[in-house]
Amino acid sequence: TSSGGHGLAPPPAVPGAWNSQNLGGSLVSAPAATFENAQLDVFGEARGGTLEHYYYAYGGDGWHSQNLGGRLDSAPAVAFAGPAEPDSGQLDVFGETSGGTLEHYWYRYGDGGWHNQNLGGKLA
Repeated sequence: TSSGGHGLAPPPAVPGAWNSQNLGGSLVSAPAATFENAQLDVFGEARGGTLEHYYYAYGGDGWHSQNLGGRLDSAPAVAFAGPAEPDSGQLDVFGETSGGTLEHYWYRYGDGGWHNQNLGGKLA
């Protein structure tokens, strides 16, 4: 994992006192974000078409990033489904591939890692 800059900032520690922080990396799409289980997750298409994941866990040691691979040709969409309990539920990310098919990435809490599969089809 790494910290570094993208112009995204964690929520303010003091109400009304926004800050900015460069998280590094090089996104070529608009970011998509979600907040669940005391963690802020931000996704975007990186140079080369891979999915980049930035995350900030409250009470942790700052921003981190990881490249989830794949081959996207669009901005991702993200959703969280699950109960409002710590370490439960599933995080889902979708994006169009360079071939026009739908790619699905998911992280199921308690499952131990990211997974992805191409759902096929032909997006217009």
